[in-house]
Order: sequence, then structure tokens, then C-alpha cells
Amino acid sequence: MQMLRRTFLAQLAAGAASIGIGESGAFAYSKKKHPAHSESSKFDRIAISTWSLHNYFRTTRADDFAVAGPLLALLDVPEIVVDKYKVRHFEFCTTHFPSTEHAFLQELKYVLAHTRSTIVNMPVDIDECGAEGTFSDPEQTARSAALEAVKSRTCWG
Repeated sequence: MQMLRRTFLAQLAAGAASIGIGESGAFAYSKKKHPAHSESSKFDRIAISTWSLHNYFRTTRADDFAVAGPLLALLDVPEIVVDKYKVRHFEFCTTHFPSTEHAFLQELKYVLAHTRSTIVNMPVDIDECGAEGTFSDPEQTARSAALEAVKSRTCWG
């Protein structure tokens, strides 16, 4: 037997209303402040990408960008963003890394720990990997070529 949409919606509304009757109902509960939705957790659900600031990095500044201001260093981004916006999660674009040397990566790790921040994503945007996602290509040779291209870079960008 097929149920009409309006019949289904009427029954759904009646069921929802019956659950919400009284102080212990679902609707009464939903009005309470849930600890998982506190002010601080709102900021835990978002991240800021360095691409949002790409015109402030030497490697990605557009030729026609005319706003005056200092260039950013990747190591400064976590502290600036945490202090101003209270956001502690980042997507660091590989084109903004000045180095992949161990010493630089250790310094970045220290800055992230000091600001209680994390990297949640890191897109690998290099020409050799293509726009189609060569790392997930069904052909082993294409995947291997992309991996070797990334390994051969001492500095992205």
C-alpha cells in the first residue's frame, strides 16, 4: 500500500508532538544547552586555509594585487589566526611551505603545539599531479609518477 506524502507528514508531525509532551520529552531536551555545542566547540568545527590569505604569501601573490601590507610567513599564521579569530585548525597549502627540510618542519610542529593548533588538511597542488587527482589514478604508473614528483621537490611552489 502506498502512503501519500501529506499522510506521512501528518503522522510524522503527530508522532513528534507526542514525544515532545512534558518536561522529559525530546523537544524539552533540545531546548537545553548541550555541552557539545558550547561557544568554544563552534570554533572547533571550522578551519582556515592559507589559500584564503594567498595574496599575502610571496609564492602565490597575484600580479595585480595592490593592497599594501607585509607578506606572511607560514610560521606566523597559526598565532595570528588564533589570536584574532580563535580558530585552531588549518589547511596549509603546500605552495606556502618555504621548505620541507626537517628543521623547518620541526619549527612548524613547535608553533602548532605552542598555539594548540592542528593541520586538518594539506592539499598537494603541483602541476605534475594534475587536476584529476593522480594519487588515486587506477594506473600504478600514474600514481608512482605523482609520488616521485612530490618526493623530488625540496620546496613546493
